[in-house]
Parts: sequence; C-alpha cells; structure tokens
Amino acid sequence: MKFGNMARTTIRRVNDALKAAGFEGVELVRGNGYFYFSGGDTVRWRTTAVYTNRLTGMTVDEWVNEARWLREESAR
Repeated sequence: MKFGNMARTTIRRVNDALKAAGFEGVELVRGNGYFYFSGGDTVRWRTTAVYTNRLTGMTVDEWVNEARWLREESAR
C-alpha cells in the first residue's frame, strides 16, 4: 500500500502505514529534536531514533522504509 502521495506527512499517517506494512504495535513518536519508533519488536532494534526535527522532511513511504532499515540492520 502506498501512502507517500498523500497531501502531507503526519504521525498518524506514518503509523497507519507502519501497521499496513506489518509493523504490529510499532509507532512513530516525536522526541525533542528527533523522532523514534516505539513498541512492538523495537525493543530488539539497536536504535530506534531518527535524528530530524521535521516530520515532513520525509514522505510516509520513506518513514516506513526507515523503520524497515532499522529493523533489518538490527537483525544482522
């Protein structure tokens, strides 16, 4: 399912896309000057942080791909 062409990137849209991509229980959360993935299997990831202060700096699809990359890197 493609979410990247939606009008604007929001945390809700990212979290809906994460769920649609099979990330059960994982959600994107805003920190102070960064964002991070929380819940689900993120406890096994080496890092969950994405150091950007702008949510809209990436599309929804790019956020989902970032979660995939973080999960895959942690499995190595």
